[in-house]
Amino acid sequence: MILAQISEDRDNGYVFEDLFSEEGMEMHVKDIRLFVAQDETLSFWDLVSRCQMRNMIPIGWVRKEGDHEAWLQLPTMERCVFNPWDKDQKLSWHGTGDKNGDMLIVISED
Repeated sequence: MILAQISEDRDNGYVFEDLFSEEGMEMHVKDIRLFVAQDETLSFWDLVSRCQMRNMIPIGWVRKEGDHEAWLQLPTMERCVFNPWDKDQKLSWHGTGDKNGDMLIVISED
């Protein structure tokens, strides 16, 4: 699939090279407090803007919504949201600095 995308648009090759090389960017899970004030309400597009200031690309999130024990009972993939459907929806974010806080999944160098 990558080769097909590169054959359609040669510039995609530079993106894939950076994403998949050893020196390129990596996927990280960051504390939401790096981007959002406590209980601030932001959409995914707002998070994109905040991440760009730090040379990061958001691709999803992990929202705990207060009940950490119930959250742990979910299958791993249901805990994460990648490429959210409604990017304009404003959500309230909760950063706690421990296992109960929301997190943002980003592509970045560190």
